[in-house]
Amino acid sequence: MNALWWWIEVHTGTVNEPGPYYGFFSGFGSDIGELAILGGMIAFYRSHNCHEPRCWRFGHIMADGHTRSCWKHHPDGKRRPGHVMRSHIRYLNRTGGGGDA
Repeated sequence: MNALWWWIEVHTGTVNEPGPYYGFFSGFGSDIGELAILGGMIAFYRSHNCHEPRCWRFGHIMADGHTRSCWKHHPDGKRRPGHVMRSHIRYLNRTGGGGDA
């Protein structure tokens, strides 16, 4: 059991260093920050990608305000100039939102 514990201490950098846990934070422990950055990037991607299953593209919020859709899976196809205004007018007409849009 002592051999196993010694192996863990040596490979994590917690022994044979000038200060307590110096080797850990300058070696093995520095990966904790990298894992946090990677986790944040994955969380950002998963919250901003298209609503279609297995679609890797970033999506834009649609008129309903809940789903995201990329240009390939958007119901109206690729967006062109004036697309947002036309979509907004259709949404207002569909929901009875009124206004002078």
